[in-house]
Amino acid sequence: MIGIYYVHVPIRMTVVAVHQNDPNKRGLVVFAPVAPTKECLSLMHDLIDQYGPVRDIILPSVAVEHK
Repeated sequence: MIGIYYVHVPIRMTVVAVHQNDPNKRGLVVFAPVAPTKECLSLMHDLIDQYGPVRDIILPSVAVEHK
């Protein structure tokens, strides 16, 4: 018998600067974005000004698949 436990794990947003040596590719990758609060948006705008635009957003899945 397979048991599935649902555990609440807080997800934290991670932002990574990529391709900083190439002006055409430089920007940010956002992993597991959180709700766009005023504080979050303010911090993101600071990062965008410094490192370039958001290039990719990765949404991790919490669904149980292929079981």
